Amino acid sequence: MILIFGKKDDICACKTYDYLHQQGLDVTFIEGSKLLTSVAVNYSIARPNSNNFLVINSYKVQHENISGVLARLQQPLDTDIDPDMNKEDQFYTRYELEAAWKGLLKLLSWRVINSQSTNIVVPTSTERAITKCDFKLPKTFITSNLESASQFYENCNQRTVLSSPSKQINGQLIEGQQGLSYLQKVLTKHPICLQEAPLGLWFQVFTVGDRSFGSSFCVETIAGEIRKTNTQTVELSPILQEKCCKLAQALHLEFAQFYLLQTNDGKNYCFDVKDFPTYEQCDEQLQEDITAALAELLKKGNKRYEVEVLN
Repeated sequence: MILIFGKKDDICACKTYDYLHQQGLDVTFIEGSKLLTSVAVNYSIARPNSNNFLVINSYKVQHENISGVLARLQQPLDTDIDPDMNKEDQFYTRYELEAAWKGLLKLLSWRVINSQSTNIVVPTSTERAITKCDFKLPKTFITSNLESASQFYENCNQRTVLSSPSKQINGQLIEGQQGLSYLQKVLTKHPICLQEAPLGLWFQVFTVGDRSFGSSFCVETIAGEIRKTNTQTVELSPILQEKCCKLAQALHLEFAQFYLLQTNDGKNYCFDVKDFPTYEQCDEQLQEDITAALAELLKKGNKRYEVEVLN
């Protein structure tokens, strides 16, 4: 049996379920909002190899009969809590449920895709893995000082990605004098983060196990508009495919999404790593290809593999 924990509006969860179901495989979809009423766990910590099982919709499933899990739920969990409870009990129940969810993913010995979304990723470890895999990290500067921000902007040839530590601004490309004026305006409200953005091609890479898929993506401008760049499949070189898969393995991610910038002189900058990929913005064929790769990975039934950590 393959288990998929997700929400009905999640393209990844729904498409993967449909793909496996159409192949006649034993697959069950557990909606996140029904987690409290749909799933129960019997697991012995003292005797981990004993008769452990899950109860799903009143149906008992032995651990050894589960081949893989797609865990498409993030914290905070969107689940039904008894509205008649007082607020204190609701908070307590929600936190206990999230702790139980993390515990469930930790104890599973099967292949669990997206379980890393419950972990805390140490930024320095991620940065070290990125550089070890031969990607460049963009120069980054966080400040609330106008003079320092302006100087960094000038040093980047007046072309940077602007965001804010508070997430009020999330990745806007700014250029030229208009970008400088916008930067100055934003700094009067809160600190900012600037990242160098050389001229080149923006794209995203999805890795599924040892496979990788490339797609262009749209960059937001300071006017809040999306650059008129169609989100289309991008052909990746074999070397770049290998680098992306190597980076995903170094980060213990069987399903990952990377935002890259390839400069005109062939350098590859890694701007972001997502351990909870979303691909509804990709064209239909690419969605189908990623879904099929995920399904095949779940069908293998392997236990989680261990990879060498880059030191």
